[in-house]
Amino acid sequence: MLRLVKTIRQESELRGYYSYLGEAVIEIMWAKKKFPEEEIKVYFDLTNIHHYKQNNLFDVCFEQDHQDYSEYRNKYINIESLNSEIKLNHYELKIIPQEIREQAAPIIDEYFRLKPIFLNELERRLNFLNLKNTISIHRRDTDMRFSHHISAPTLEQFYSIIDEDYYSNIFVMSDNKQDLDLFIQKYANKVLSFEDGTTSTDINLPYFLMEGTGPEEMRKHIENLTINTFVLSKTKKLICSKSNLSNFAILANPKLEYVKLN
Repeated sequence: MLRLVKTIRQESELRGYYSYLGEAVIEIMWAKKKFPEEEIKVYFDLTNIHHYKQNNLFDVCFEQDHQDYSEYRNKYINIESLNSEIKLNHYELKIIPQEIREQAAPIIDEYFRLKPIFLNELERRLNFLNLKNTISIHRRDTDMRFSHHISAPTLEQFYSIIDEDYYSNIFVMSDNKQDLDLFIQKYANKVLSFEDGTTSTDINLPYFLMEGTGPEEMRKHIENLTINTFVLSKTKKLICSKSNLSNFAILANPKLEYVKLN
């Protein structure tokens, strides 16, 4: 058995949740190519990512084998030490190769298993949607301007693609409530979001920097973010802006149609 561990690089590096998860999908893909005869076990030790205010971030939503990691920790090697030959900066790609998507989907199924309570909640949310005729939106804005100095695509860019066809439902993920409300205002009863108070109420600040966002609030935010990412992946078509979260949804379902606007 080949035991691999995915860890943070340094606490001070402001890297997001789905940055680590998306990287890991590609790294596991490479490990399976390099060691085709090996059973591969992966442990995510995403501790002390301070802006998320959690211990092991992976444990918030996903299942993993803590006992094996505890007993055989000295046998685990850092997954980044394998020096992956799959040189794919999927964050910068507007089109992710279909071959990569086909390989990534079963890896996500195997190594990113939602805890039963969240799997049940995912099914509950999916039951609200006509998935064969649902378009999903992921617009990331606040932290892009704050951390990366990148402007998000305008709402009108999203509207123009939505209006090209008829959709029964529009599933919206937005990193701020103001944009979410504008989608709801424009498309009335078609919009579903399941945000439940876990998105930023400040157009200029990401949720984790809002005043009053403590560990419990952040945990609910992470839970909601994760479940909704899987909802994105199950819809007919996704319109998104630059984000590792959007990329994860695209990798999770190779049949998902998508348009990346930047």
